[in-house]
Amino acid sequence: MEANKKIGYYKVFNLNNFENWDENRVKNYLHSFLSEKYHVNTFLGSGASHGAVPLLGNTFDKFQSEHECNTTFQKLRRSYLSYRTGLLKDGAETNNDQNNNSINPESIDSKDVENFISWLQKRSEVIIEAESEVEVKKVLLEKIRNSIPIKYPSNDNFYDTLHAYIEFFAYLGDTRNAIDDETSVINLFTTNYDLMHEWALEELRFSYSTGFSGSIHPTFSSNQFNQRPISFENRFKNRWMAINPYFRVYKLHGSINWEFSKGHIYQALGNPEGTAVIYPSVEKHYETTQSPYSELIRELSKELQRESTVLFMSGYSFSDEHLNNLLKQAVDSSEFQLIIFYDWTEGNSDIKISQAIKQKDDENTNSGFYKFLNETKNNKNVTVIGSVDVAEIDKKDSIVGDWTFSKIVKLFKTRELGIENQPELPTAGGNDEK
Repeated sequence: MEANKKIGYYKVFNLNNFENWDENRVKNYLHSFLSEKYHVNTFLGSGASHGAVPLLGNTFDKFQSEHECNTTFQKLRRSYLSYRTGLLKDGAETNNDQNNNSINPESIDSKDVENFISWLQKRSEVIIEAESEVEVKKVLLEKIRNSIPIKYPSNDNFYDTLHAYIEFFAYLGDTRNAIDDETSVINLFTTNYDLMHEWALEELRFSYSTGFSGSIHPTFSSNQFNQRPISFENRFKNRWMAINPYFRVYKLHGSINWEFSKGHIYQALGNPEGTAVIYPSVEKHYETTQSPYSELIRELSKELQRESTVLFMSGYSFSDEHLNNLLKQAVDSSEFQLIIFYDWTEGNSDIKISQAIKQKDDENTNSGFYKFLNETKNNKNVTVIGSVDVAEIDKKDSIVGDWTFSKIVKLFKTRELGIENQPELPTAGGNDEK
């Protein structure tokens, strides 16, 4: 079949309705928000970096496999399962919940690292932990931290993921080049600890700020986000020109290269031992009330409340209530548009999704997303774009949406930018095979 006859289809959800759009319609819709009148924002979660950076659940799963023979960890794990299902009798294989339904502890999501870490933190508040248990917790957090590369790894998955970031920011930056007002700034929000944003922007030689100033001991200050570099190229023409494109990177949960020291947060040159990140747990909301995270959250809230604002979101699981609340407040404004890219190809029909979003307390792994849809389903400012199974389209010349971050990025492409065949990226500070 000729390539030009193939059509990519996408499932679009808005106002509790589903439609199948072809690729051109999706592109036109997205580009309508990239005009000069909109403030452009992105919000990328762990799904966007998947491939280069393992998901935390997979890292936890691997950690458990490596500690199958660790008696301390196995004792902790059984205590955790008992906590999740109710107290287990000695030797019992199952237990009953409050509705007398049989529960098998082994059915609890083995990749749910957030609940496990939350339980460890609560447990440490009421009992004196043995040194061996403290060590298990320490090793787990180190495992999470070390799963995130601080240098360029030498593998194709990393390069493919980084190239998707590069393309994304290049396409967005191209829309801002001719704009000479405050909407020329692109805000990049992320809950990821990794350095994909920074690496991509530096490969493009784009100007950006992460909130740090200084070069010997880069120190964080939210005031840096209020500054903008000026080009001196036209200084003799009685006019100052802001540098375009310009990006601000807001790492809402910290970064793998941040460290606490003497009451400040510094940007480290290597892999710091005291990494300043918010690990996944129910304590995230409390920790985000502390500096510098409170300042970053405040910046997010401020940017979402601007007039004529669009937020493109991908890879976010909607598991952070403090962030979800800000999003819900924003979509109530007629000046705000939220566009979510979400994968619906895992056997979810329109009927199943419609049922799920009506149940706020759905216990499945996507409950945060469905709860958010339930609470915003009648809001025209929320649009969800996902892939569609080819079987749902009655056309022989169609192709599936192929839902990856790289595929999403292609929907923002307006013209060739000379980055399609970018040469192999240099290794930053040596190889890292972690």
